Amino acid sequence: MRNQRVNKKEMRLTVTNVRARAVASPIKRPPRPATGGIDQATLVLIDLETDAAVTGRTYLFTFAPSMLKPTVDCVEALSALIVGDEVAPLALNAKLRRHFTIYDTHGILGQALAGIDMAAWDALTKLQGMPLARALGGTTDPVLAYNSNGLWANESVERLPDLADELLEEGNFRAVKIRIGRPNFADDLAAVRAVRKRIGDDI
Repeated sequence: MRNQRVNKKEMRLTVTNVRARAVASPIKRPPRPATGGIDQATLVLIDLETDAAVTGRTYLFTFAPSMLKPTVDCVEALSALIVGDEVAPLALNAKLRRHFTIYDTHGILGQALAGIDMAAWDALTKLQGMPLARALGGTTDPVLAYNSNGLWANESVERLPDLADELLEEGNFRAVKIRIGRPNFADDLAAVRAVRKRIGDDI
């Protein structure tokens, strides 16, 4: 019991600073949702620094360059509220949400809150030396991945099979994601059938 108490005490972390940086990176296959193309990955990188040389890191995808600066500013404003607090993700999240009870915690504020939460969990699990899944009582069993970088609903049916081939060649994937949602359901059905005919039944 004595060793357990010592170890638990040693595992305490304190927030010393939270840094946010904006970056924009080109996307190989830009998403083409109905709201318009996304040509860049506009990201806010978050570093939650602690008193134990452990830094929790995460990033937020703002989807538009115009949202980078306000998101960075919001994360930095949240930082001032938690410097000196213990890195206890549930407590930090509850404290911040209480502080903003009068606001609607969606939009940029909600995203910034999520960023602080993810970075806090990252710092804590780094200190514990285990993945987040295990820290939460789960396992780290393999998960099958699929390539979702294409096959948008605004692509022509004729082009979709070639795109599916390209996606499967990137990293030896055994599954791809195809988007549906065209105005005419028959066009969705034709798109799925065209891809299925090309890639076969085992994908």
